[in-house]
Amino acid sequence: MNKFFANIGSELASKIPKLKYEKLDSNPNSIYLSEITKKEIEIKINLLKIDKACGSDKIPIKLVKNLKYILSEPLAYIFNLSIQTGIFPDRLKLATITPIYKNEGSLSDPSNFRPISLLPIIGKIFEKCLYERLYSFLEKYNLLSRKQFGFRNNKNTEEAINLVVDSIDDSTLITFLDLKKAFDTVDFKILLYKLEQLGIRGKSLDLFASYLDNRFCNTKIGNKISNLEQITCGVPQGSCLGPLLFLIYINSITDLKLNGELVLFADDTALIVKGNKLYEKTNEDLTKIQNWLHQNKLTLNLQKTEYIDFSKTDNQLDIKKVNSYKYLGCIIDVDLSFKQHIEHIEKQIKKAPKALYVCKDENFKKSVFSAFVMSFLNYSITTWGNKNIKNLSKIQEKIITRFNIKNIISLEQLYTYNRIKLVRKNKLDLSKLSALELETYNKTLNLSESKFKTYFNYVNIPVQNYSDF
Repeated sequence: MNKFFANIGSELASKIPKLKYEKLDSNPNSIYLSEITKKEIEIKINLLKIDKACGSDKIPIKLVKNLKYILSEPLAYIFNLSIQTGIFPDRLKLATITPIYKNEGSLSDPSNFRPISLLPIIGKIFEKCLYERLYSFLEKYNLLSRKQFGFRNNKNTEEAINLVVDSIDDSTLITFLDLKKAFDTVDFKILLYKLEQLGIRGKSLDLFASYLDNRFCNTKIGNKISNLEQITCGVPQGSCLGPLLFLIYINSITDLKLNGELVLFADDTALIVKGNKLYEKTNEDLTKIQNWLHQNKLTLNLQKTEYIDFSKTDNQLDIKKVNSYKYLGCIIDVDLSFKQHIEHIEKQIKKAPKALYVCKDENFKKSVFSAFVMSFLNYSITTWGNKNIKNLSKIQEKIITRFNIKNIISLEQLYTYNRIKLVRKNKLDLSKLSALELETYNKTLNLSESKFKTYFNYVNIPVQNYSDF
């Protein structure tokens, strides 16, 4: 099983046609990895969650937290020495994998298990320090595409969903691309080339090369641990640096000269094509994207790549045409009625009474209500909340009344509140809209012009989370 997990990425990558690297422009600025201080390490240790499992070093997090003032000085010395020499210690890279059954398929088939990778706690502290420096550098020089919403500060899935839905009219075709094991097939040489072009050079580049190189994993089942296997491709799973390195790896896909626009949340990619000749334009774009993926050792899963034609023509692409698609947790349908999504929410929140029935403590009851009801109602409500939500409102009210849950915001208020927050967050972008665009946006808010202006000029609303109402 350990061989399967260690080689899953390299075996898939070996089937991809070999093409030359894409040529990228070089950023004239270079990163400087500043010294890591004792105080910084102590802060990082404070933020560790005590309930997390030990990594291959078998060091309990509770012990590290209790000894943070003793450990911070030697750790600062080791981490800074690594930065100076460009060497990431091998002992801090060993991953222990715990396989979790997916509840389907044969137990003898490793592909039916999800690998949970546990890394040494000391290495994770070092990674967090490096992450802050790398991420700060990327944001300072705007090196990550504005079309990328994954794993970034002040960006989330709901913004990506809003951008996709707001782009839709009756001359739109959206293709939802599915990549096979994208994180696992990242090619180290290509990634290092991209890091260098972005400005990670010298000892800093050596450090990241060392971080990726000579990585091993073992698999633990019960009390038994397998032999070590080397991992030759893929960003490290279970790390904080892994997702950021993947964003760097996939970043240049947004530089392709396409007929349409791309919206990404990590590897979840939507291709939005508008206007006439939708199918011709989409086919051209998919060919360019497929070529880029091959250049970067990534694979498009054609069986799971699907599209919605909002123009409702009878044409066909070579991939599956659907009338609805679950994009980042929100079901988008061809009529933009969000009927299926609302029905899905109804089904989920109807499970709440069973959980609430055993709750006696008022605070705990409110927490359960928040988890079983409000979390579903709140998610992406700015996208679907102005649709037919009468049934949802009734279910919410019924649960609130039955279990006497106090100080809960109504669904209509929740929608308005989240739209106002959206306006506040995007004030600068909205201020650039034309009068016609502003009027269109205003209509989506279901607010009068005078009210919209009030909200737009920072209406005095509470900024705490909805659960505090």
